[in-house]
Amino acid sequence: MPTVSKKHILVLDDEEGTRNILEKMLFRAGYNVSVVATGKQALQRIQSNPNYDLLLSDIRTPLMTGIELMEELKKIGVRIPAIFISGSINRFHIDQLKELGVDSVFVKPFKTVRLIECIKKLIGPQEDEKTEGSTAA
Repeated sequence: MPTVSKKHILVLDDEEGTRNILEKMLFRAGYNVSVVATGKQALQRIQSNPNYDLLLSDIRTPLMTGIELMEELKKIGVRIPAIFISGSINRFHIDQLKELGVDSVFVKPFKTVRLIECIKKLIGPQEDEKTEGSTAA
């Protein structure tokens, strides 16, 4: 049986506690997870490894905001499914993010189960979830 690699999510958040919580939550949900603290680090990671399946990002991050990161990705022709989270966000930011290709925006606090559901809709369930309950021919 061929080995199927797990979906890989890049988490960008400048708060270490939030990064740790998201990393553990996503790992428990069956995803490979990489974490970075700045937008510049996220850009470097995506440029060196364009195989991330999803970007989960805060809006306000040091050195380069999440919005600036999306602008840079658009400039270099990289399209990656993206979900943004923020403690405070206004309608202008939401509209700006949607124009840049962000798929969904979550305002803190949010229900983690809703975030996982959104991720599954964007990048699909893990392989073990797809085959659960099926029988071999």
